Amino acid sequence: MKANKSSTFTYIVLSFIAPIIFAWVMSQTHWGQNPTSTSNKGLLVNSKEPWQIYNDAKKSSKWRVVVFSDNTHCQERLHHADASIILLRDDAKRVQLLTGDNCKITTQTPLNHDPSLSQLIQQAPKHFNISDSSEITMMIIDPLGYAVTLYTSSHPDQALMKDLKTLLKYSRIG
Repeated sequence: MKANKSSTFTYIVLSFIAPIIFAWVMSQTHWGQNPTSTSNKGLLVNSKEPWQIYNDAKKSSKWRVVVFSDNTHCQERLHHADASIILLRDDAKRVQLLTGDNCKITTQTPLNHDPSLSQLIQQAPKHFNISDSSEITMMIIDPLGYAVTLYTSSHPDQALMKDLKTLLKYSRIG
């Protein structure tokens, strides 16, 4: 009977201690952690230095998709962003489409122009891991005015929609 009590006590202690030791080993050796297996498809903003695009005066109750383009890709990029927002279905009303350019196109999602965005994009390389701001095609801004993700021409077309779905699914704001 005494041996049975000590083995039960050992099992109980091990059931609490073993997971702690296992977690510590994983954290020290980075075992089981794959930094390339993330759910985001675009480039995330550098978390050490958040980039607030809009201050308190320009906060919105919606998420914003900002499209940057040169004249040759204007319609293509706006059409892609518009289609991505439409495919969100019920969540589409939580997203606003913006452009910093004077690109004129008819979209199903209301399109707003903000010329100040064209100047702000020059600051992007210090907040994201990119070398040149001319690579940027689109950006997602949260309702509090902070840049969240950035897209370049090398990102696949579905990246924007997948990130928007994920952000809207887990967000309680906007």
